Amino acid sequence: MHINISTELVSKYNSLRLEQVSGLEQSMACGDDAQGKPYKTALSDLKAFLGSEELPLSPGATGAEQNVFAVRPAGRPDRLLC
Repeated sequence: MHINISTELVSKYNSLRLEQVSGLEQSMACGDDAQGKPYKTALSDLKAFLGSEELPLSPGATGAEQNVFAVRPAGRPDRLLC
């Protein structure tokens, strides 16, 4: 049972690309990349990640709503910013 749970968690971790998300977050928060150099490509890296076809899709969603990382303006859940 524990092996099944850990296998499922690792599968979810990988399918959601959480390692890449955490790397982007860490680089943006600290201002340095993994090699300790100034992080200057945050916007282009974030756009590339969010525009990736590899992101998981929400069940039943269509078009831009398929992207689980789509940005919705505060107070307007019916509109997408990207």
